[in-house]
Amino acid sequence: MDRKLTNVVIGTGNSCHHSVAHVPVNEVEPEDPALAVEFMSSSISFSGDSNTGWTGKEAVRPYNPHMELMVQQRGYQIYDLTPKLSMMDVKVMEHVGMPAGRISTLPSDVVTPDQPLLIKLRDFYHRPLSSCRTAGSGSIC
Repeated sequence: MDRKLTNVVIGTGNSCHHSVAHVPVNEVEPEDPALAVEFMSSSISFSGDSNTGWTGKEAVRPYNPHMELMVQQRGYQIYDLTPKLSMMDVKVMEHVGMPAGRISTLPSDVVTPDQPLLIKLRDFYHRPLSSCRTAGSGSIC
């Protein structure tokens, strides 16, 4: 916090699930302001197919209110990091053991440089003009 960083994005992976979370300043108080946003990627080579009916997130959520996404699906993530925003796409594959397995994309997430908060891409492009700010030669909305 001493350095006043506002755009910390952490990318980790090799897990059995995808998750996206706000990293709180104080880990004992998950409702505290966010210090960063963490994207944890599943591993496409992890044994077993995706579990689209996983209900474990309901049990985990009360202890992790800062978690925005928790899906137990195999796949990978694609990051697009620019000075104006960090965007992440989650690619999931229902059947990893089949040659004709289909890959689909979950709704994209965006982090802007002004604050470590997660914004769904559909919300990012539909923000009111009052939330736009001027940055360099252009506007970030």
